[in-house]
Amino acid sequence: TVSLTKTKKGFLFEVFNTAEPIDESEIKGLWNVLERQDSSRTRKENSTGMGLPICKRIFDIHGFKYECRNADGGIIFSIMGEARK
Repeated sequence: TVSLTKTKKGFLFEVFNTAEPIDESEIKGLWNVLERQDSSRTRKENSTGMGLPICKRIFDIHGFKYECRNADGGIIFSIMGEARK
């Protein structure tokens, strides 16, 4: 599920994925290059571990705040940005 909400200062963009919870100690590592939360995924499956690190770099360049958190039945990725004048 994808949502985009206007906030007082800008926007909140969220993506909800149905999935098993991620251990809290591993959430920060999701944004690191070549980290894979799911150790069962292999290169054969076309996974490089680069998707979230690339997103992180784009968010950092634009000054967006971002997070990943567990929710009932899945995981939420949130991106928050301020309106520019």
